[in-house]
Amino acid sequence: MEEKAVNDWLDIAPEYLNFLLTFMWNPPRAFAEVAGSGKISRAITSILLGGVGFSYLIVLTAASPDLRKDTGKLAHLLRGLDYRLLPVAAVLLFTALGVVSHLAGKGYASLSKLGTKRVGKWDPKLGGAVEDSVNAAAGFAAVFVPFAAALLCAASWWPMHPRLGMMVAAGFPAVMAIVYFPWSLKSTHPHTGFFQAYFAFSGGLVLFVLVLTGLMRLVKAI
Repeated sequence: MEEKAVNDWLDIAPEYLNFLLTFMWNPPRAFAEVAGSGKISRAITSILLGGVGFSYLIVLTAASPDLRKDTGKLAHLLRGLDYRLLPVAAVLLFTALGVVSHLAGKGYASLSKLGTKRVGKWDPKLGGAVEDSVNAAAGFAAVFVPFAAALLCAASWWPMHPRLGMMVAAGFPAVMAIVYFPWSLKSTHPHTGFFQAYFAFSGGLVLFVLVLTGLMRLVKAI
């Protein structure tokens, strides 16, 4: 099982590593071939699968014994997953992330434009299709899922409880996501600036949370 996972990742490794190194310094260049395409990219999907495989190898080889023995709910869930389902689960999860972020961002941008026709460089905007947001989410995840896995494994060797280490390891990628996910959206959506994507994503996230919270309260009341 482990040998097959290694071989599968090695098949994708060159394209994945090229994307990883370019993305960290210049996301628009990394997404140049799919920017504004309006189609879900086979190449970006393959790179996402490379990132999932890389994450699997990191956890397989670098996790501390304490993390492997952790009985927490998250660790139990991860151990219970069939590694063969991870690629499918990742594609579905980050496709959903792209769709939700696109709809929420577009919705917030539309609300912010009520009463005005002009859209400035500081106004929320996503200039492309939902497929462009899915490409952004897949490319972003391909880099930051392995990054989070590496931090998680590093934290598991620190002299602290593994669960506390997991919380610490999750914090830094979350902070980085505030910059890199809007940057990814800007890179895949035509005629969209960084701050336009940033405010569309941020406002859309708040809008999504408010709607979700309202629906949960409504369901509880019923």
